[in-house]
Amino acid sequence: MALPPRPGDISLSVESRPCPDVQAAVEIIVKGQMSSTTIATLRGCIETALAGRACILLLGLKDVAFLPSITLSYLADLIRRLDRRGGAIGLVSPSQQVKIVVTALGLDTFFTSFVDFDAARAYAKERSARNDQQHRLVMVRGPIVGQVFLVDETPLIIGSTADAGIPLRLPRVALKHAEVRVVEGTCVVNDLGTTLGTQVGGMKASNTPLANRATIRIGPDVELMYLGPGEPIER
Repeated sequence: MALPPRPGDISLSVESRPCPDVQAAVEIIVKGQMSSTTIATLRGCIETALAGRACILLLGLKDVAFLPSITLSYLADLIRRLDRRGGAIGLVSPSQQVKIVVTALGLDTFFTSFVDFDAARAYAKERSARNDQQHRLVMVRGPIVGQVFLVDETPLIIGSTADAGIPLRLPRVALKHAEVRVVEGTCVVNDLGTTLGTQVGGMKASNTPLANRATIRIGPDVELMYLGPGEPIER
């Protein structure tokens, strides 16, 4: 279990910066004492950094002696949310105490540890390149513009529930609005019986195959662009 912070020593500094040459990654440097009273500072910085395209989090912990269980629980939940975005969390230069706590809580499978940022950046670059070879959806209009989601044979649910693969908490999005999946190498989209509909090329989606860079319209407020394997986001 995590050790408690020393009384009165709860100062915390959190700095966010882009990862060199990897648009899908962000680096966050943490310094000071982590506690239940400072988790909001870290969470706010992380959520802001991951609001756009970035889905790979490199968390610099060289100057952090320990991580309380509340922080590790948040990070474990975060990695679940990042899963369909091809995301990952790397712990950079974690202390031995942090490693012990992570292992003791059974969370070592959630995170990858690196000795320094050079190693972490190489990992982020390789993972980002691997993601680019998958079927993907990128939001081009809606509440999370720029976010990229991976698509495979498992249905990717688009809807207003918190556990949807693409969660859209909008009044004109159904709880389970549409699903997208790969069938025999082709990405297809299907409306799930909604009143406002799911459209591709102005037509209601019904197991509709997607051409490269085709746009899926979810109700009146959201558009997702399909990218085939290897297709760059920007042209």
